[in-house]
Amino acid sequence: MFRDIVFDYLNSVKYSDWSIISILEYIASKRELYIDMLDCVKDDIYTALRSYEKSDSINKNAKKRMTKILNAYDKGFSAVEVSQFKNKLRCKAEAEEHKTALRMKHTSACTIEELKGFHANKRIINQLIDEDDNDRSTEEDANEGELDEKNRENEDCAVSLEEDRGASMMMGNKVDHTFMERLENQDTTTHTKYWILSSGTKVQEILAKYVETIPESQKCSDPAYWGILDLTGDHPETKALFSAEDWAEMVKSFHQDVRLSHAEVSDAVCRFFDEVHKIVNDGNNPTLAFNRLMPESIAKEYGIALTADDRREINTLMLTIMTYAENLGDVDLPVSEAGFDNSFPNMLMKRFLDRSELKMDVGDICCWASAARRNQGRSIVLRARVGQKCDFRGSLKHSNDKLEAIVGLRSGGLPEAHRKKVFEDHVDLAITMRDILHRFFASNNNAPDDELHRTFVLGVQSWGWVHYTFGMDCRATNLCRFGRLATTKLPATVRMLATLEAFYVLMLNVKQTLKLICDHANDVALLHSRAHRKRRTEEGEEDEALESGKVGVPKEAFAEMREAFQALSKSEKDIFLMAQLKAVDGGSVSASRRLKNRARVNKRTQSVIFLPAEMSYRSVHRDLLAGLEEDSKLCAIKYVAFCKLWHQLTPRIQIMSPRTDLCDTCQCLKNDLQLKARKEEDLLKRYKEHLAKAKLERNYYNKNTNARKVHLFGIQDEAVREQINYVLDENELLGKGLKGTL
Repeated sequence: MFRDIVFDYLNSVKYSDWSIISILEYIASKRELYIDMLDCVKDDIYTALRSYEKSDSINKNAKKRMTKILNAYDKGFSAVEVSQFKNKLRCKAEAEEHKTALRMKHTSACTIEELKGFHANKRIINQLIDEDDNDRSTEEDANEGELDEKNRENEDCAVSLEEDRGASMMMGNKVDHTFMERLENQDTTTHTKYWILSSGTKVQEILAKYVETIPESQKCSDPAYWGILDLTGDHPETKALFSAEDWAEMVKSFHQDVRLSHAEVSDAVCRFFDEVHKIVNDGNNPTLAFNRLMPESIAKEYGIALTADDRREINTLMLTIMTYAENLGDVDLPVSEAGFDNSFPNMLMKRFLDRSELKMDVGDICCWASAARRNQGRSIVLRARVGQKCDFRGSLKHSNDKLEAIVGLRSGGLPEAHRKKVFEDHVDLAITMRDILHRFFASNNNAPDDELHRTFVLGVQSWGWVHYTFGMDCRATNLCRFGRLATTKLPATVRMLATLEAFYVLMLNVKQTLKLICDHANDVALLHSRAHRKRRTEEGEEDEALESGKVGVPKEAFAEMREAFQALSKSEKDIFLMAQLKAVDGGSVSASRRLKNRARVNKRTQSVIFLPAEMSYRSVHRDLLAGLEEDSKLCAIKYVAFCKLWHQLTPRIQIMSPRTDLCDTCQCLKNDLQLKARKEEDLLKRYKEHLAKAKLERNYYNKNTNARKVHLFGIQDEAVREQINYVLDENELLGKGLKGTL
């Protein structure tokens, strides 16, 4: 159909200007093109290029150019220019569909009304009609206005008839669009956080410009439209917005801030999976050879001693392996999505995760946080909207907000679903996790921004036999980072049951990570409840600053300065601090007294310096002033300003708690492990040996120390203001109460 046009292009255009986008533009100039014709166009172009390459009439350079285009043919159709060309065709098609829908508005009103929730609208009208007769005339006017508004909404709905999910999200509910302007539910003028890369790229601005170019029909399936930065690489349009260096920096930063904890796996568990591998290799079914998987059999076979935890884990694994093997035997293609999910992914997660810490719900359910967001600001008269669908939902039982810390989606059954279905669920999962963060931010909006932005949640998605684990946090205002943390594959046959070990270890890591998320969520809730303390302090400091006539640095400027300072290395921060102190000594810096947020220390990459427990911030401030020369202007630095500079510029210097039980050896080894100054294996060995010696000393102390009940009383001499305390054994005191005698 298009081969002749392609041949005309090749004969009329210089070979150095040949490209996929120029061929498409040439075809579009010759005849009408539509988006549904692109597959046919792609095949015709490839056939014409292959035929032209084999001809003897072209020169050597042109043939090299042709070979280069053909070798990167699929990549050329994925280029940004070609994507923009496709978007123009889609916009053109949508405009024509919009005109057609408006012409058919009167004849297809019922169909459009069904998409808009016809039954809900009719119930509202019936409620208005059943009102008191005295207000009937007023109600009729209101009903007419209601119907006019519905007709206007029908026009908007007709634009997106092709996209059912897009229509459900774009029903004229303005609250949804307002929400996307502010994820943290805080005033952007006073709570604004930017993400500026080391190259100077402002991530929010790049995404905002890209969102403006997204066609209406593609907005609902584009993560950037929902304020989500997809760092998985599954959305090439997002990746193409940044350079390779910026993309690598963003991915590295995400995996440093959002990561799974690494749990220790016992030797007993490893021996258990070794035994499973032997059983299936011998041709036996684990359900028939379950005696070999018993804890006693494992201990006898491998000569190891099992603890109570090891026995409990092996019993859980044995039941899981037997259930999994039975479910594999019942697989008969095709398998429904719900059937596969309940037999494999959901079954495994319910067995391996901690039921005492996590409330787990499975089935065709919705996310509560997403439902709350979709109904935010919506009239209570209207039918409530359901939230984003999920197939697994795990809520932290012991968190103050009952945070939905992990949600899951299953994409189709067996055979594997189409990749479009997988990506749509990929976006739905990201939106669900974003809604969970939004609800958490809204519930704790008085907590410090740094603590809120350190919160992250988990998500899982499975399709076929592949299982993905994702994480999401809110890095900056209107910017949620979404990345893949782990990838595992479930065993598809009984002979590969031993590969289930990887999934079990992953669930151990997830379980430990969920505990850390719970602790952090409760800490944020506690800080939210103590917000009045900070307001009281800041108001007093602000009054003091106004009386002294000092003017602080604007918060917007300070936010950018702080982002730049945190990007510096340790040595650069030290140099900057020395320069700041010298500048204060020269009287050229005026710091704001209202900016007191502490910079957090990344203990994985920075070594923390602990001062002795007997020292305090005030004693260090006093020693600093005592060591200065009399004419130094640093002598005028106040205690509050000194603490603020300390917390903002050198947060790694801390004062050891008097209650700490960390010895100097533990601290040194811990710092070396964090910084990996030497071989990690050697450090781990020394650290474990040190802990073993400490445990022996503790056991010796406990063994030789007997707990006993004693009496404590004191005699005070008021003349010299002294009191002598006595400790007596319980059996040395006769009688009880104040009248007891020795």
